[in-house]
Amino acid sequence: MVLGCTHYPLLKVTLQKFFGTEVQLIDSGVAISQLLQDDFTSGKLLKNDSEKQQDLKVCLTDFGPQFESLASELIKGVTTRTLQFETVSVI
Repeated sequence: MVLGCTHYPLLKVTLQKFFGTEVQLIDSGVAISQLLQDDFTSGKLLKNDSEKQQDLKVCLTDFGPQFESLASELIKGVTTRTLQFETVSVI
């Protein structure tokens, strides 16, 4: 089962108890992070091409300063691009 929303991992222990060990729970945040790391490493997402250097826009449905700080810290080892955070509505 894919935990497709950011708050579902908070329920992971409860969901695992309910569904049992025969159901594997996948945290979509971890999976997406791994895909992004692969894209940066492979060059699919450009690292430091000064001619194409653009800010990276992060769209969120809910925002908190802790997330901005953590995301900025994690991305700085991969690229020099600036992160822009934007809160969006999905409705």
